[in-house]
Amino acid sequence: MNGDFFLLSPECSGCQTSAVDAFDAGDDRPGQVHVGEQAARQLLYYPTVTREPFRNSGRITHLVNSGKLFGDLGLPVWDSAQDRAMLCGSPQMLAEMVDLLKRDSFTEGSSSSPGSFVIEKAFVEK
Repeated sequence: MNGDFFLLSPECSGCQTSAVDAFDAGDDRPGQVHVGEQAARQLLYYPTVTREPFRNSGRITHLVNSGKLFGDLGLPVWDSAQDRAMLCGSPQMLAEMVDLLKRDSFTEGSSSSPGSFVIEKAFVEK
């Protein structure tokens, strides 16, 4: 992904809007949060569902592991030396994504120690 920020966030229970949706400057839903045209040039929006027919379907973990997500977006597979990820979602999805990221040499960051991925913990279920 050549140094771009990679954001993975299915709709979080309790979130008003998913983190990915906040960057979709082309979305005109009422009340939608936007960060502007710069984000639209730097981020790609890839909505996916698991239960209904849709242009993109499947669990994000499968889409990443199979390479389909990267292929659909026309991007090379992520690279921990250049790419960064932010995760938000269910505990099961987070655990699976952390496994995939660590498999590919990503390291979890914190406020005291930067890494190549972080987990949004505001909405994590215990």
